[in-house]
Amino acid sequence: MKCNNCLGEWTPPKNITLNKCPFCQTDILQPLDQIEEEQFPEMILREMLQVYGRELIKQEQGLMDIVSDLFDHNKRIKKMLILSINEKIPQQMLEISESYNMYFSAYKFVSQLKEEAFITDETAIQIVYMWRFAIDWEAPDDSYKKVWRQGYCGLENYAEEIPCIYLEVSEFHEGIAWVNFNGHYSFIDKGDMPLTGHSYAYADQFSEGLACVKPLDEDYGYGFIDKYGNEIIAMKYQYAIRFSNGVAKVKLNGKYGFIDKKGNEIVPCIFDDATDFSEDGLSCIRLNGKYGFINKYGKEIIPLKYDFANYFSEDLVSVQLNGKYGFIDKNGNEIIPLIYDDAKSFDMGLAHVQRNDKWGYIDKNGKETIALKYDCRDRDYYPTGLVKVYFNGKCGFIDHNGKEVIPLIYDDAHFFSEELVYVEMNELPNKYGDLYHDEEGNICCIGGFFNKNGVQISPLKYDFTNRASADHLSWGGLNGKYGFFDNKGNEIIPFIYDDTMHFSEEGVTWVKLNGKYGFFDESGTQITPLKYEDAGSFKEGLGLVKLNGKWGYIDIKGNEIIPLKYDIACPFHHGLAEVGINGKHGFIDTEGDVIIPLKYDICCASMFSDDMYFSVSLNEKWGFIDHKGKEVIPLIYENVLDFNVFGYTKVVLNGKWGLIDREGTWIKDID
Repeated sequence: MKCNNCLGEWTPPKNITLNKCPFCQTDILQPLDQIEEEQFPEMILREMLQVYGRELIKQEQGLMDIVSDLFDHNKRIKKMLILSINEKIPQQMLEISESYNMYFSAYKFVSQLKEEAFITDETAIQIVYMWRFAIDWEAPDDSYKKVWRQGYCGLENYAEEIPCIYLEVSEFHEGIAWVNFNGHYSFIDKGDMPLTGHSYAYADQFSEGLACVKPLDEDYGYGFIDKYGNEIIAMKYQYAIRFSNGVAKVKLNGKYGFIDKKGNEIVPCIFDDATDFSEDGLSCIRLNGKYGFINKYGKEIIPLKYDFANYFSEDLVSVQLNGKYGFIDKNGNEIIPLIYDDAKSFDMGLAHVQRNDKWGYIDKNGKETIALKYDCRDRDYYPTGLVKVYFNGKCGFIDHNGKEVIPLIYDDAHFFSEELVYVEMNELPNKYGDLYHDEEGNICCIGGFFNKNGVQISPLKYDFTNRASADHLSWGGLNGKYGFFDNKGNEIIPFIYDDTMHFSEEGVTWVKLNGKYGFFDESGTQITPLKYEDAGSFKEGLGLVKLNGKWGYIDIKGNEIIPLKYDIACPFHHGLAEVGINGKHGFIDTEGDVIIPLKYDICCASMFSDDMYFSVSLNEKWGFIDHKGKEVIPLIYENVLDFNVFGYTKVVLNGKWGLIDREGTWIKDID
């Protein structure tokens, strides 16, 4: 054990509780004993082990004495922890705490407590969770990614895996993720261990120790639970968002307000609308058509007198009164007079304003830094530091000083990357009224690239560009042929192809030349010859190809992974792909194994409903199956529609429309 005051180290005597450092007599237990009661028990346990060291767990009587002292204010938690020490749960957990499989051992301890201590599943889970958190059973890293297998979702990183058994899974927040299992939401930790023992109709991520949920019972609204599933804030709200800086926005009886983490309405639910609190502690509220600002205590800082208010940016906010805009500070003082017809928020010290149908920029003193002479502006600053403006029907780019960097002579322009701007000029101005096409549909504009310094780096020669994200190549056209640029405007894949499409997330695309398809990666390397009769997009690591009239799948290296034997085939979605042979349809997984037999006449794989069911037809009758092929709603209907978000769908039975739920129960007739 090490003293945080004098840094002296010693080995505590067995079965003796020490309250003071033997060297400097600094209190050890007392600071822990003064922890606020609302702190989570697992946090108290973790701080206990940080002070006394994990070796304390091996000293059973000493551990029991200290736990008794620390939790004397909470008899229930104290009883649970003493029980677990008697069952040697923390001792066993410490022994395997270095194992990468430690999460899955948690189930063993839950079962042990249930069987030997005769406690409920929920109580056992809570005990194991507290000790696991205290002992610091943390996953080796947080870089979990979502994975799909056979239509179900899970998470994995290089050492851990949450199995693919869920309809949907969120990212981990505060070590907890929500999962959708059979249409109901619950919570798991990084070991796939359930935390609350409850299911919900809705669940949000944990934030500041609480999560917003909605019970399955439709009579209840939204409320908040802790990590054990305890209801901390009543399930009574029509709307609620996660906590931030100790407050959460809620809606009750059609009005908005704010609550604290104990459920107290610190701002009453009386407003027609309210924004979240900004970093400066202000919320813009609306009541009876007027806008103003309040602080976290509900105090009106800026009166509700404005017809509109924007959000604060750089300590000022644009407001409207009697049809005119100006700017006020956080105390409501008018800093820039309300004389403008429109005004946008400040960015980099400048705000875009309009008066008499002309746009320009002002600084925070109200000085006109860029003359109000432009017809319109496209948006505020691009990543290039430039602004696109229009003047006399032409566009170009200016910098924050109003200097014309790219001449205002072009018919259109757009940001291409952080370094480049793409400009376009109509070769047949004002003749057909369409910038891009003539009356026969032929492309009639040309474009090229400028860098952010206004230097033209390519002539105006391209038919068009289709800008991708910063991580992918962008495609374009040249003389009716297709190719690809990088974000510096370099031609990576030559402009010689008859057709193509954007790159997939896997970094692969197909090209077409003389009726044949092949594939390229983003380095410009051709990964398959141009031999296929048709091709589809890559999804989940596999791409569609057709050869000799049959479809199959290749990987990102061009290897044929699933044989080309299907009459029809669709891209993968959540680990499944629809395929068909001889007029019968079913589903395969990414290994090519048949998951749902090829026996249906029609499979509406596009009609996924909350990723639960999809509709199928056999012998002119419709019904629903799940991702494992189980018939969840019998094939007895003449027609079906997709399920809505409330879990209902319209069907036709014996010529009559009706409404059914996910159990197939007929709810009501529909005229």
